[in-house]
Amino acid sequence: MVVEDVVDIPSTIDTLVFGSNFNKVIIPDTLPTSITSLTFGYEFSQAIMPGSLPDSLETLVLGVCFNQPLSVGSLPSSLRHLTFVNSFNQPLCPGVLPSSLYSLTFGADFVTPLMADVLPKSLKKLNLSYRYKQLDSSILPQGLTSLSAYDLKSPCTLPPTLIELNVGGGAIFGPDGQALALPPTLRTLYFLPTNLHVDPVKMFASLPPSLTSLTLEEGFIDPVTVASGYLPDTLDLLAEYNSANHPIAPGALPSHLTKLCFSYKFNSPIKPGTLPESLTELWFGYMYNSPMEPGSLPGRLVTLNLGNNYKRMIPPGVLSQTLSCITPGACMGADTPIAFPNNIKVLELGLNRVWRSNMISSKHLAIPISSASVQQSISSRSESMRSTQR
Repeated sequence: MVVEDVVDIPSTIDTLVFGSNFNKVIIPDTLPTSITSLTFGYEFSQAIMPGSLPDSLETLVLGVCFNQPLSVGSLPSSLRHLTFVNSFNQPLCPGVLPSSLYSLTFGADFVTPLMADVLPKSLKKLNLSYRYKQLDSSILPQGLTSLSAYDLKSPCTLPPTLIELNVGGGAIFGPDGQALALPPTLRTLYFLPTNLHVDPVKMFASLPPSLTSLTLEEGFIDPVTVASGYLPDTLDLLAEYNSANHPIAPGALPSHLTKLCFSYKFNSPIKPGTLPESLTELWFGYMYNSPMEPGSLPGRLVTLNLGNNYKRMIPPGVLSQTLSCITPGACMGADTPIAFPNNIKVLELGLNRVWRSNMISSKHLAIPISSASVQQSISSRSESMRSTQR
């Protein structure tokens, strides 16, 4: 239910969203005790008095403008998920965050240092923005499973239960050049953009054998990432790969990789045998427009996204017969020949006007499966990769 005022809210409501203009104090006992999810809109920035939020509340989102101090009792003891959207930058005292809290997300403006005992031991997921500097690992709950933090204070000891880590590349190495010890439980690692020099040999040597998902953002441009033997063979997903546009050496990619997303800038030709046969999903970046030849793409591929700028013909023998979902380049004209395999079921069209108006009638794009569906692509490549990682 979306409202602009606290009036006549039914007692059966479990999800309540205040509109963007709502900015009034919540009086204790005003909100029904049936509410489990509460979202405040853009302008809300009023003090939250102890007892004003119902004890049934499990999810709370405080909107863009909220920047009020919180005291012990402001947040109900039932709360499990708390999100500060943007402006909040108030110090938090021990006891303010309830012991029931499971996930906590701070917005871009939060840069106030977190002190010892502020984060409850129950916390499993913590998200800090790129502006938060020098996170002290000693204040982290030892049961934490997911952490997003651009900058870590050295020395740093990460919780032994960590499964997912989003971190700036410079945080991986201390002042002595030693790599950060990553916990053996880690499965997902996302390197955020960084301007600091990162030694790729040391970085890849520090990756635990438990790792299955790796995302390398802009800044990791050393050709060592496209040479053989550096990426862990346990990887199942590799994203934003090869931003320096280096040719990929045979054997450089892990043999068990099933999902690969190239970076925005990648545009090097792919020779037959370069991509592992284990790949089932492949996304090319915006700039990719290199010709493909038979054998360039693995034979087990199921999903293929050619990227916005791809506009070359695709001759017979390039697309595998296992392919069932393809997103052609948005810059392709309606007369660009594509030799579709026989199993295509989903065709996602780019946002290019020529595609939208002429594609279906083009003789070059006859789809061999009568039950094939054609849908407009509305999500970006990075959104597709994020949903795959969830």
